[in-house]
Amino acid sequence: MLTELRISNFGVIEQLAVTFGSGFIVFTGETGAGKSLLIDAVTLLIGGRASADQIRAQADEADLEAAFQLAPEHPLLQLLQTKGFARPGETDIVIRRVISRTGRNRTYLNGNLCPVHVLEELGGALVDVHGQHEQQSLLSPSAQLDALDAYGRLQTLR
Repeated sequence: MLTELRISNFGVIEQLAVTFGSGFIVFTGETGAGKSLLIDAVTLLIGGRASADQIRAQADEADLEAAFQLAPEHPLLQLLQTKGFARPGETDIVIRRVISRTGRNRTYLNGNLCPVHVLEELGGALVDVHGQHEQQSLLSPSAQLDALDAYGRLQTLR
C-alpha cells in the first residue's frame, strides 16, 4: 500500500508531500489540477522512463520518493530480501529516483542504489495505475489469481 509520496522539482511541482490513509487510493479532480503529474511521478517510481523534460524549469534535478507498507506475507518481501534490499521482518519499502539534467539519474530502494530494472520487477506488484480505458492488468489471469488469493488471504499457500 502506498503510504507517502514526496515530489520536488517535477513538472510544475516545486515541493509536495502527501500522506495516504489505508485502502484504495484514487486521484480525482478538475482538468489541470495536476492528477497526471502525480501519476507520472508514481510511474517513474515503479520503473517508468525518465526524461530531463520532466524536471522543473528552474531546477537541475527532480527528486521523487514513495513509501509503501506491505503485509508481512507479501511475496515481494522475499524477493527484496533475496536481492539484498530488505532484511527479514521489514515490511516498509522506500523508492527514490533522482532525475538530473546531466543524465546521471539515480535510483534507490530502501536507501541503497539499485538498477531501474529492479523497480520494473517490483512495480506491477506495488501499484496498478489506471487511466481512462486502461484496465489491461485486470484481464491478466495471474493478476486475477493474485487478487482472489489476497481476498481469501491464501498467498502463503501457493
